[in-house]
Amino acid sequence: MDTVRDLISGSRNVFLRVKVLEKIHEREVITRKDGMKHRVSDFLVGDHSGKIKLVLWDNEIDKVKVNSEIEIKNGYVDKYFGELQLNLGLYGSLNTIEPIQVKDVISSLQLKKKKYYSRSRRKWKKSYWSSKSRGQSHWITPLVIVSLVMIILFGFLFMNVGTNLVPWDQNPGELGSTWEKDASGMVTYIVDGDTLDVSGLGRIRLADIDTPESYEPGYTEAKNYLSSLVNGQNVFVDIDDIYKTDKYGRYVAVIYLKHNATHYKNINKAMLDSGHADITDYYNEFSPYSWSLYVI
Repeated sequence: MDTVRDLISGSRNVFLRVKVLEKIHEREVITRKDGMKHRVSDFLVGDHSGKIKLVLWDNEIDKVKVNSEIEIKNGYVDKYFGELQLNLGLYGSLNTIEPIQVKDVISSLQLKKKKYYSRSRRKWKKSYWSSKSRGQSHWITPLVIVSLVMIILFGFLFMNVGTNLVPWDQNPGELGSTWEKDASGMVTYIVDGDTLDVSGLGRIRLADIDTPESYEPGYTEAKNYLSSLVNGQNVFVDIDDIYKTDKYGRYVAVIYLKHNATHYKNINKAMLDSGHADITDYYNEFSPYSWSLYVI
């Protein structure tokens, strides 16, 4: 049986008994794989050797209660924005067990509680309400906030009336808008036609596409084409919500490059459209058959 201290990024077939210390955050996501809404929740769990974040989906969430003790079989560990997290995946299982000798992790380790935040586009947690609950006075009311937002939106619309937001000679054509900006950074190295490095994030495997390996025809062409698109460029990264990383610890993602003031180019789709890559629809949140080359 493993202990939390034994776990590293890339650990597989994890067999672990832990105590549930805290329910950190629950959210809803719509995966592009099935188009359905799913519940996702983060828990802080631990044993005598340490603590780790546990990510659960849908019905598994209801099996877990704070202060209960659980057994995880066939789990795996990845690293998300530098933080280890434990997952069940397709083949893992979770069961509530009878109390075992789990030491008080919080007191023994004397670790401070850590604040966990949701995905980047939902990080604005400090709100009018949370501040007011601490007794601070505010002159900004929700009505004023809504009014300001409406003024900004109408101003943006009027500024762009009559203007051609997309250059006529670079018409994006069909557009899509279902994507998330989880991270961004500069592309610093091109490994091959479907793998690259992004500053501040690390190695990224482009989701659901495959390009030739180094010993196959077309390898150099695919690598050079990807390099011509993004090398040295700042890109936006949409990381898979289900697994986040592959078995090699690379982030599985779709990356986007800013095309103009309003549109972004799907680089995974660009590799497919150029003929340098083929679709390989792995199990993740993405659906390559529904991708558009440009999104807004």
